[in-house]
Order: sequence, then C-alpha cells, then structure tokens
Amino acid sequence: MADRRLLPSAVVIWAGTWAATAPGAASGAMLGGAAILAAVAAALAAWWLREQRSRPRRRQSHALTPGGSLRLGTALAAVAGACALACGTAASAAHARDPVVVLMRGGATWLTATLELLEDPAPSPSRWSDGVRVAEVRVLDVARPGNGRQIAPIGGGEDGGPDAGGGSGPPPCRSAVRMLAQGRGWEHLARGDVVRVSARADASFHADPPDAGTLRADDPQLVARPGGWKGMVRVVRASLTEAVRGTSDQARALVPGMAVGDDREMTRELRDDMRTSSLTHLTAVSGSHVAILLGVVVWVVPGRGWGRAAASAGVMAVLVAVVGPEPSVVRSVATAGVGVTGLLTRRPGQAQAGLCAVAGVILLVDPWSARSFGFALSVLATWGVIGPAAAWTRWTRTALREDTVPGRAARRLAGVGAVPVAAQLLVAPVLLLLNPWLPTWGVVANIAAAPAVAPASLLGLAAAGTAPWWPGGGRALATGASLFTGWIASVGRVVSGWPLARLPWPDGVGGAAALAALGMLAVAGGRWAKWRRDTRGLRRSGGSGARGG
Repeated sequence: MADRRLLPSAVVIWAGTWAATAPGAASGAMLGGAAILAAVAAALAAWWLREQRSRPRRRQSHALTPGGSLRLGTALAAVAGACALACGTAASAAHARDPVVVLMRGGATWLTATLELLEDPAPSPSRWSDGVRVAEVRVLDVARPGNGRQIAPIGGGEDGGPDAGGGSGPPPCRSAVRMLAQGRGWEHLARGDVVRVSARADASFHADPPDAGTLRADDPQLVARPGGWKGMVRVVRASLTEAVRGTSDQARALVPGMAVGDDREMTRELRDDMRTSSLTHLTAVSGSHVAILLGVVVWVVPGRGWGRAAASAGVMAVLVAVVGPEPSVVRSVATAGVGVTGLLTRRPGQAQAGLCAVAGVILLVDPWSARSFGFALSVLATWGVIGPAAAWTRWTRTALREDTVPGRAARRLAGVGAVPVAAQLLVAPVLLLLNPWLPTWGVVANIAAAPAVAPASLLGLAAAGTAPWWPGGGRALATGASLFTGWIASVGRVVSGWPLARLPWPDGVGGAAALAALGMLAVAGGRWAKWRRDTRGLRRSGGSGARGG
C-alpha cells in the first residue's frame, strides 16, 4: 500500500511558497498567515497530546495510519504551510532588496557588474542574431550609480558603456540575482567563469523573480576561471563537445544532451521535432538518467550493504557535479537517495513518501522552485512513474494471463507503455501553460524511442569520462552513442510529421484546468469500474457459497 501521509504537507508547502513568491505578494499578510497556521498547529498538537495522556495507549490498526489521528496530520500540514509562507516571504524580500533590482526599478539602463556564468553560452534562438550567445548568469556585484544615469565601473576600469564614467567610484554592492546575458564574444566562455561587463540592462524581458531582466554586452572581460573539481568538470564537458565535433547535427546536440544535459547545438528543426513528439525530456537529465545509472550500479556492485550504497551515492554526486545543481536534477538525485537509505537500513522505501519529502525540502530551501516549470514537470512525471504506472503494472500481472502468447505480449506492451502514458498524462496540464497544443503522438514516440535511451545515455557518459585522457576512445564511444541518438532523432522527425501531431487545445490556466479535470474524471471512472467489478465478484462468491451450504 502506498504511503501518502506526506502528500498533504507537500501540497501545502508548494501552495505556500507559490503564493509567497508571487509578484506583489504582501509580506505582512503572508507572515500573518504563517503565524495563524503555526497557532493552529500548536493548538491541534496540544489537543492531541492531552488526549494521548488521558487515554490508554492503543495499538494502531494499520502501519500507515497518519500520526495516530487526523488532528496530528492536520497539525503537520499547518506547520508545513507556516514554514512555506515564512520561507517564501524571506526569499521575496531578499530579491526586492537586491541592489540590481533596486537599480533597475529606479530606471537604470546600464549596469557595470561582475557575473558568474551558470551555464555554457548557447547560440541565440533568434534567426536575426547570428553570432549572439545567451547564458543564464548570477550577478556577484554591481557598481553603484554615479551622477544621473552614470554607472561607475568596478575598480575604476575603462570598459564602461556610453553612460559609464571613468575614475574610481564607490565600492560595488554585493548581489545574488539572476539575469539573462546575451551578446557577441561569449563563445570562449563556459559555466563557472567570472566576467566583468558594462551592459545595457532591460527589465521588460526575463524579469520575473528570481530573475531581474536581461543584460546585453559584447566581449566580456574574463576575471577568473574555476579550479578544483569545477575545473575538472569544465574539462569533461569541453572534451565531450570536442569528441562529437565533426559528427552529424543530431549527434552534436543529442549525445552531450543525453549524457550531461548540454543541448546547445540543437538545431531549430530538431528542437521543434523533439518538442512536437514530446521527447525533449531526454536531454534534460532527470529521473530516467538516475534510474539508468542506479541500475548499472546495482548490476555491477554485488551485495546490498555499504558498498552498493556508497557506489550509488558517489555516482549521484558525480552526476550532479557534471550536469549542474538545477532543482530538477537535485530532486532526482535526492529521490534516489531515499533508495540508498533503504539499502543501508535493509528496508524497502516508500517511493511516494520519499518524493513528497524531497519536494517539500527543496521548496523550503529554494522557494522559487515553486514557480519553475521544469521542477513541476519533473515532480509530476516522477509521481506518474511511481504512482499510476506502478499500479497499472501490478494490475496487468493479475489481469493478464502469462501462459498464452497474447497474454505475454499484452503484459510486455503494458509494462513498456505504462511509464510514458502515466508521465504524459500528469505533465500535460503543465505543458499547456507553455504550449497551446497537446503532443498527440507523444506516448507512441516515447515507446518507440525507449530502447535507445539507455544505450545512448551510457555511451555518452562513457565518452565524457574517457575523452579528457583518451580523445580517440572518447570519439569512438561518442560515435557509438550517435547511432542510438540517430534513432531517437528519426523517431522525433517521423512522429512530428504525422497528422494532428499538435492537437489544438485552449491555452492558459483555463485549458490546463479543463485537461486536469478530464484526467481526474478518468481516474474516478476507473476506480468506480474497479469497485463495481470487485462488488460483482463478492456477490458471486457469496451466492455460490450460499448454494454450496
């Protein structure tokens, strides 16, 4: 039986952080709501504790009975909501006080700042921006404004923009805000580099918190490059990019994408095909990649003790380092950590409870994840795999016969299709908020591409690990991976050309809510049908028992 005791708390945390980080959210009202929820939780907990002391202790009727009483479960959800509102309000207040946000709110059009690249610069998606690269950056510090619109360069440099003045200015202000940087002369940079720019600032695009807008700067000045393990990761990613140089367009995009999440070289046509066929998740390292790697660890490392657990934890740490600590990646690896804990304690884990706990912790640590589409898609897809897909697979084992050829074929087909169908159904309402259409043949495309996913990912990771010290071996492994990514690209291209590949659907919140309502009606109908079937079975067994008596 699935353990869903933490589901209400996870939902409350998500709703609380989403509300507290909304633009224009009143911090006083949010903190007041947190105080009320905390008082409710304390009252419910005191009520439950008083009854526990006055009554004799009773054995619980089931191991999954929530906390002894509904009151204690409600108190836990109230505490979760109070923490969510408090954390979200603190994050919003910190963002509003950031000097970059203050400057841009005051009308600043030029900023002289020090930036850290959070990703490798990628070609601009615009057809009229040849040579322009874009990258997500974190502002480390920003120069204080001088007279009027003047921005004093950091350290008195001479690389200011049209409104920048010379000479030494006031010390720069520390910042932590994110922005989207774009310009020419960024192709030699990579994730982790620290640069100094004097850039034109624009708060009309990419300005929803925790971002603050865009920066347009050409030829940034390199200040520092990361060393240590970050430098090693940089070499690994660069070596993999070099290993696929000279191969086909799909290989240059999909091999690094499926190995380390680097899909910068994906062409517009291939990106459209992958989006239409619902295959873009293959280049976003998440739960499927974690499952593949853990499967290899379980197969290679014998036993179920500390050795396998340590190997699993080490592989997951390396994956996070190479791919980058994005919320969806952290969520996938943290969920896998629940399985590692189960190996250590020799007890089977409760996957749904583990996912709820991991999602709640990530949202409290980074409240902005509540507004991340990637995080929402990752959590919902994982829930579909460990929830409906697992239930459907269990049902096929009892409902379909294995002693016949059609029964075995139906069971295998159901096992292969359960995961993409469940994941697609749960993420569809969120995808509608991004695209006003549904990928009609997405499930078919995922089933067709499934046999090539594991070989492409493993060979790509092997190429990334081999290329830095043996370039020839890295190129050979990358070539092998390209054979499987070629199949995936072909599936995307063929399926995207089928009739009604993009099924029109009302966009926005209304369309997403309508689709979610249809999904809930389908689930309710399935449960009702199961209840009717079980009831008929009980009646038949009861009637035959009476006649036999």
